[in-house]
Amino acid sequence: MTALRTAAVSRAPATTALRRVVAVLLVLTAGVNALYLVGLIASNGQNSPFVNVGLGLATQWIPATVFWLVAAHTRFRRLPVVLAAAGVTVSALGDTYYSLAMDADGYLASPSPADPAYLLFYPLLVAALVVLVRPRLRGVGGLVLLETAVATVGASAVLAVLLDPVIVQALAGEDPLADAVAIAYPLFDLMLLAVIAGIASAPTIRAGSRWAALVAGLLITAFGDIGYALLGTLGTYLAGTPLDATWAIGLALTAWWVAGMAEPHVDDDRPIRRAALPIPALALLTGLALLVIGTQVALSPLAVVLAALTVGLGATPLVFRQALTRRMLAAQDEALRRLTALDQAKSDILVTLNHEFRTPLTSITGHVELLLDAVAGELPESAVRMLETVERNGARLQTLIDETLTSSRLDEGGAAFDLAPTALPELVMSSVRRVRGFADDRGVDLHVAPTSEPLEIEADPLHLEQALVNILDNAVKFSAPGGSVVVDVERNGRDAVVRIRDEGIGVPAADLPSLVTRFYRASNVQNAAIPGVGLGLSIADRVVAAHGGALRVTSLVGVGTTVTVRLPLRRTRRARGERS
Repeated sequence: MTALRTAAVSRAPATTALRRVVAVLLVLTAGVNALYLVGLIASNGQNSPFVNVGLGLATQWIPATVFWLVAAHTRFRRLPVVLAAAGVTVSALGDTYYSLAMDADGYLASPSPADPAYLLFYPLLVAALVVLVRPRLRGVGGLVLLETAVATVGASAVLAVLLDPVIVQALAGEDPLADAVAIAYPLFDLMLLAVIAGIASAPTIRAGSRWAALVAGLLITAFGDIGYALLGTLGTYLAGTPLDATWAIGLALTAWWVAGMAEPHVDDDRPIRRAALPIPALALLTGLALLVIGTQVALSPLAVVLAALTVGLGATPLVFRQALTRRMLAAQDEALRRLTALDQAKSDILVTLNHEFRTPLTSITGHVELLLDAVAGELPESAVRMLETVERNGARLQTLIDETLTSSRLDEGGAAFDLAPTALPELVMSSVRRVRGFADDRGVDLHVAPTSEPLEIEADPLHLEQALVNILDNAVKFSAPGGSVVVDVERNGRDAVVRIRDEGIGVPAADLPSLVTRFYRASNVQNAAIPGVGLGLSIADRVVAAHGGALRVTSLVGVGTTVTVRLPLRRTRRARGERS
């Protein structure tokens, strides 16, 4: 263990030094690239040994050094880094030969020993890309892979159109080796761009900033190759033009990507969320456009074949998605049917159980009441307390049964509301009387603020009174002995408002939005193990809503809760006459 700790401590300074060296090299790369670009622009196409050879080679070998430093730091276990380092190195070797062997005008006949080095760069970088993203493609569905293929073939079709002059000239040449080298460049570019397009279109890949730098660098490199191939076909390419800077910039970006591998937490392993690019859809539209253009303009056979293949592959996911959508809709209908049946079965069970429980419970509570009335003073005090406990818990069970049945009926829309003109103050007083005994038992002061206004509403007295009782019951239950509950009724515009304020434990802010959900209980209530099932406020909310009103709860933990019930006032003939 001591040896391991010593080794870890000894590696720490080395890792820090490596990161510093890599950071210095990256800054140096950026500076050299800036000088190189300025020099190319200032030289105006004239070959300058300092710019074309000195700075040009520096833009290649400094990033190559960064690659191998990082590869050595990772003990050559990161295969994408090793492959990319090898690709960058062989490209730098090719560039070195080109720079030393070109003539005074910056020209080197092809094929030359530089070409194999340049060409080897592409398969090595493609292999690095594939190895890099392979872990993120595990478990990808066939549909995603098919869409990736659409993006790949679509990009290939576009590239085939752009590079058609290069391909035509290569196929028509007389030097087989030179023609093979000439056609190899566009084919490798096509392969590189196709892989990048396919990766960018895969929705399962969440690329970090360093990974994006790698892709951007390879894209810039590929576009530089396309420009070089087209200019070379026309015989107008010479070294020393700003086009040469594209390879240097692309390499600098890939070096910035690989530098992330030397960090304690590798950036490309820390994905960020992003939406997948709509490349498959764009590729499909591009394929269609090329086929339409091909009817008016002569396109290369390769471009037409790739465009047709893009359209064909693009249509396949649509067929799959249509079939998948049909299956999903059928499964959804079946799930809805089963849920409906389950909900109905639940309701039937609740109704049956309520009726089955009600009869024996009524018998139990009735006999207990008779015993308490008939044998008062004849039983020991302990026996009386037992009977009172039975009576109290029986009443609690009766309330629970009633609330469950009411909630079930409200869910089914089977609760009938018989609306009639109702004096709200009297209804509130009746509700308070039903809770008064419970409040007295708990030592809670239940106070009703007097009102002289005749507030008349259209209501079902039975259901609305029960809703108010539920709210009052909660206010008393969650108040400590010695606390108080205040009820006031008032007019507010065209509405009557009932406020029930308590000094209880309060409700946490996070629980307030869910309080009127069936069977929901606030977290502090559950922690305090206060009895209840979470139906009272849910029933009250739905009853108030059925009367055209609204229920609102405000609360502070440790301070208390206020439940506000707003109900529309009854529009009397006199009131309508006054308004008219």
